[in-house]
Amino acid sequence: MGGVLDGIANRWFQSPWTSVAVPVGCALWDAVALTRFAFLLPLGADVSNLWILNACATGMLVCVALRKAFPLASILAASLLMAVASPVDAGACTGVPALVMVFYLASQGTATTAAIGIAAAAAAFCLPVAFMGDERLVLAHTMAMALVAAAALGLRTALARSQAQREVVAEHTMAERLTEERDRMAAERDEAKERSRIAAELHDSVGHDLTAIIALAEGLSGGTGDETLDEAVTAIDRLAREGLNDTRKAVRRLSALHGSKQRAPSPVAVGEPALRDWDDISSVLDNARAAGVAVALIETGVRTEGARRQADTVFTVVREALTNALRHSDDLRRITVSLDHGENGTCAVAVRNDGAAAQGRKKRGTGLRHLEDAVTGCGGSFSCGPGPDGGWEVLATVPLEGRPGKGGADG
Repeated sequence: MGGVLDGIANRWFQSPWTSVAVPVGCALWDAVALTRFAFLLPLGADVSNLWILNACATGMLVCVALRKAFPLASILAASLLMAVASPVDAGACTGVPALVMVFYLASQGTATTAAIGIAAAAAAFCLPVAFMGDERLVLAHTMAMALVAAAALGLRTALARSQAQREVVAEHTMAERLTEERDRMAAERDEAKERSRIAAELHDSVGHDLTAIIALAEGLSGGTGDETLDEAVTAIDRLAREGLNDTRKAVRRLSALHGSKQRAPSPVAVGEPALRDWDDISSVLDNARAAGVAVALIETGVRTEGARRQADTVFTVVREALTNALRHSDDLRRITVSLDHGENGTCAVAVRNDGAAAQGRKKRGTGLRHLEDAVTGCGGSFSCGPGPDGGWEVLATVPLEGRPGKGGADG
């Protein structure tokens, strides 16, 4: 109902046709009233009143035409003209245009303008006939003015209520859209985090295991004395390398979907499996030893009990460093892993190897970039590069509750 009323009101008050039709209708009314007044004049009567009435009616029509541009000024001028003409026509000619202006001002003008305009028009419409002593005309004029003003104010109230309802609906609609947009963005963010976590798992776990298999296969290649067994070892090495390349491609695609400039998310936030413990580091060291590399673990200080997240972070750093050493270092013979537990709970990690960096490996790969973002993201520090005595070193400081997003196996 409110929408229908709004549509009708908008068409009535804003249409250019009504801007013309209303003054024309008032002009027709005045023409009929003036003609009737002229015919009722007795022969030989003074026609000066007719000219006064005609001038006032014409002025009223001008005020009606200007009611939208100058609402208050128009109705005040019309009230003055109506007061002048009332002793002649008792409002018969000028009353209808005045009521039209009252209706427009009361329904469309401001509250102050409407109050002033209605008061002026009511005084000019009712007081002259009251002074004439005609009680029926006073009652008729008062009722007409009251009905028109009441109708206009009722329309004003209905339009205001409809506008308020539309604003409430618009606010609710906007709130729903914002909620949907937030939910969509949250879902996309969670999806991106999950992709990053999967990429990290592929990079860390699968990449590390395949690298260990490649290292073991290279150690056995050509050394078994059995041609059939050597062919099998060569096939294992080839398949492991192909699998590692496929894993790297998958990790890069997933990382590209997540956004290369975004940090790896915290696996805790997206349902990461159980955290690694301090003792799990031994399995990573054993894999490197099985590949024929001498690995030494030096641990100083006292571990902080229950620091599972810190332990998991240190495990990730050690695994990444060993994986890169096995993959990218030539003439690798020895790896030293140092864990120094500070009094404040911080663990300083240092992984050094004596191998020479492989040709073409001048920049960091996906794994080291992820690892650096993760360690620094949890409040720690990370660096890697050639060691002072040759070889390569990876250095990290992990705070007590540090927990990076998992990096990868592609240093």
